[in-house]
Amino acid sequence: MTQTYATVKDVTCPFCGLLCDDLTVQTNGPSAKVVQNGCAWAVAGFAQQPGTASASIQGRPCTVDLAIQRAVQILIGANQPLIAGLATDAAGCRAAMALAEKAGAAVDHLHGNAISSNAVVMQRRGWIMTTLTEVRNRADLVVLFGTDGDSVNPRFIERCLRPRPGMGRNRNRPRKVVFIGEAAEARALKRALPAALTITCRKQNQLDLLAALRALANGQPGSLPRSLAGKLPSLKRLAELLRSANYSVCAWAPGQLLPDQADIVIESICGLVTALNEHTRAAGLALGGSDGAVTAMNVCAWQTGYPLRVNFAGGAPEYIPSRNATDALLQRREADALVWISTFHPLPPPGGLHNIPRIVLAPPSRKLAGLADVYFPVSTPGVDAGGTMFRLDSVVGLPLRQVRSTSLPSAAEILNRISGKI
Repeated sequence: MTQTYATVKDVTCPFCGLLCDDLTVQTNGPSAKVVQNGCAWAVAGFAQQPGTASASIQGRPCTVDLAIQRAVQILIGANQPLIAGLATDAAGCRAAMALAEKAGAAVDHLHGNAISSNAVVMQRRGWIMTTLTEVRNRADLVVLFGTDGDSVNPRFIERCLRPRPGMGRNRNRPRKVVFIGEAAEARALKRALPAALTITCRKQNQLDLLAALRALANGQPGSLPRSLAGKLPSLKRLAELLRSANYSVCAWAPGQLLPDQADIVIESICGLVTALNEHTRAAGLALGGSDGAVTAMNVCAWQTGYPLRVNFAGGAPEYIPSRNATDALLQRREADALVWISTFHPLPPPGGLHNIPRIVLAPPSRKLAGLADVYFPVSTPGVDAGGTMFRLDSVVGLPLRQVRSTSLPSAAEILNRISGKI
C-alpha cells in the first residue's frame, strides 16, 4: 500500500493549558505523529487513533439520529440534568451552555475544583496577574508554590523559565527560580533546572511558610512552628530576593494544592504579591488550565456573567459553586441525567452516578460506549477538527488546526443538534 505523508508545521497543541503553537506533526491518512517540539502529552494525544466507532444506545450501535432522539428524551424527562466534563473547545463550550439553558442543567468542568479555587479568590479580594509572555521576557525571579510547573504544563520550564529574559531591565540576565513544596517535586525541578533553589515542606505546612514569608517580605519578623523553624533562614533569603527583584512572579497550580485549603493558599500568595508591589513589581500566575478549563470558564463568563458551576434549573443562571459542583450534585442525588463531554481523551464519567442516564461525547472508545446510555464518538479539537481555545493565562485565544481527516462530528455539532430538538 502506498503511504502518503504530510508535514504540518506551527501546530497548536490542545492537550495542556500552555497551548504550545510550535509543533511539527506528520500525518499519514488517519495517523498523526509529533516529530518536533512535542512533550509526552502531545505525543500521546496526537497518536490517538480516530477510529470508526458509531453512535450507540445501551452499547448497541445505532445512527446518530436515533442517538440524538434518545438523548433528547433523557434530558426532557430529567428534573436536574448535569453537563459536566466540558473538556472541549470554545465552540463546544458555547453549544454546551446553550443546551444547559434549554434543558435547565447545571454546568461544571472536569477541573471544576481548581477553577473554583482561583475564581473565589479573584472575586473575594482581586489579584495582580501576569502572562506567559511576561514571565518569559521580563521576570527575573519566579517562585513556584507547590508545583514544579512541568507536572501540570510539561513544557513550562523549557518555554518560560529556561530562556533568559529578553526584554526590559532584566534582558539577558540569569533568571532565579525558587520552589516551595514537597521533596519529590523539588527533586524533579532540580533535574530540569539544577540552579533552582528549593525549600521543601509538606502541603499541609504551606500556609505556615507563606505567612512567615509574607511577614518577612514586609520587613517584619517571621515566625514558624518549632517543627519548621529550620526553614526560617531559607525564607529570609527568599524574602530578600523578592524585595530586590525587578519583576518577580509567584506561580501555583490550584489542582496540586490540598482541596480543603487551596483557596486560602492562593489568597495568601496573592496577598504576598500585593505586599511586594509596594516596593517592586510582582505578579501571580495560575498554572494548569488543561482539558479546556480556561476556555470553558471564559465561555461561561461571557454568556452568564459567572465563572463555571452555574445552574439553569430555575430558568436563569444561578451561581452557587459549592452546590453546583459535579461531586456535590451526584452525592446529594440531585442530578438525574448526565451529559459528559471529554473530547481530548476518552475519560470515563465520574463514579457515584447511582444509575442515572449517561450521555457521553468522547473520542472513539469501546469502554465508554459500554458505560454510556447514549454514546457519541466525536472529533478531537486541534487534531481531527479546527477550533479555538484559551491559554492558561486567559489573555490569548489560539486557533486550532485540523491535521488529519475524519468523518467524526464535533462535540458542538452533536450538542447543537440535541439542543435544537428541546
